[in-house]
Amino acid sequence: MCRSDGLLAFVNNFLKEHFLPAIFVDYRKCVQQAISSPAAFRPRVHATSAYSSSVELGRPVLQGLLAIDIIAKEVLGWVQLMPNYATELVEYVRTFLERAHERCRASYMEAVLEKQSYILLSRNDIESLMRLEPANISLQNSTGEHDNNATGAEAVEVEIELSDLLLDMCPIKQENLIHDDQKLILLASLSDSLEYLADSVESWLKLYPAG
Repeated sequence: MCRSDGLLAFVNNFLKEHFLPAIFVDYRKCVQQAISSPAAFRPRVHATSAYSSSVELGRPVLQGLLAIDIIAKEVLGWVQLMPNYATELVEYVRTFLERAHERCRASYMEAVLEKQSYILLSRNDIESLMRLEPANISLQNSTGEHDNNATGAEAVEVEIELSDLLLDMCPIKQENLIHDDQKLILLASLSDSLEYLADSVESWLKLYPAG
């Protein structure tokens, strides 16, 4: 019995101190390669005229985020083999997603630089209202950050106030609009790809929750 306990302790220590860190480093390199590739955030060209929610049928998910999705699923797949280390593995995925998010934000900022969207980002009043916007409240509720004080009337009030602020900015100067079709396509691809990645990872986390 003592030998078995000693062997188990050795294996657990090896997994925690050596194996898992090695996995993290290897996958982190894969993530970095996936998001730093020149083609990572280049909108994909498809001949299909109709939009599809399936990647297999032509959904234009950016290659970089598609790679991140594959990596995240692979790491989460280790949870089946190592359920005792689910928390660590899920934390690895969280770190990888944060790196991908930073790269997406940089790509977004590059596309909207000196444009109206960029100007809005620097306004505290807009940011405060966006945090109270119904869609953001729903997102917080889905992650456990419940706001029971929010009512339908308050939500409508926020929507109206936000709309009034945006309308006050009209007319928008032509030089503050994005006229480059490629940048518009990139922004649409970023939005759709992030939604795809979020839905994909969320479905896996439901199958293999940490803790």
